[in-house]
Amino acid sequence: MGRSPLLLFCCCVTMAACGPASAPISPAELDRLAKNGARLIDANCGDCMGAMVDSLRIGIAQAESAFTNGYADTSAVHQTLEQGYRTMAYVHAPPDSAAQREWEGRLGTLLRSFAERYPDSVDAWIAYSDVLRPSSERVAPLRRALALHPNTFIVHYALSYAFFESGQRDSMLTYMRKALAVANDEERRKYDADFQAMMRQMDSGRH
Repeated sequence: MGRSPLLLFCCCVTMAACGPASAPISPAELDRLAKNGARLIDANCGDCMGAMVDSLRIGIAQAESAFTNGYADTSAVHQTLEQGYRTMAYVHAPPDSAAQREWEGRLGTLLRSFAERYPDSVDAWIAYSDVLRPSSERVAPLRRALALHPNTFIVHYALSYAFFESGQRDSMLTYMRKALAVANDEERRKYDADFQAMMRQMDSGRH
């Protein structure tokens, strides 16, 4: 039986030994794998008519091969894989199942590697934090994002929500106040109902 795409992906991301070296894949073949993987993942999205999970898996495997073998457009293939992993985790895998946890694990590994590759990207740390469970695990990457841009509303909001889910009222209120202090009018209108609901649930003990 051949090595699974997940094992190959994790080995190469962590720079662990992946067995005997194979012949390098040409740039043209890497480009073909990346683009065909993207095409299959796009064509078999969660809302796509006639989407087939087997075709989605093939697209993911091809994109993983391009990614782990040095495809030049790292950002593009990363976005392709993120889309594929999210579709498998949240469309095809049953909620709270072992399959969903497996795909969330792949997604987390991918997003962590991207955040570590681009440590000055607020968006990369936010995206990585969003897939972490339990909610207390989101705090560290969100604080990394906050250190980069202390006045970013969405980071303060995400931290307040993480502490809300963890039942830590004082920390939730601290970041809620900070979020409101830096929010613009549109952000206040959009998230005010969320903040009010969080307060009611926290005060009632139903968080």
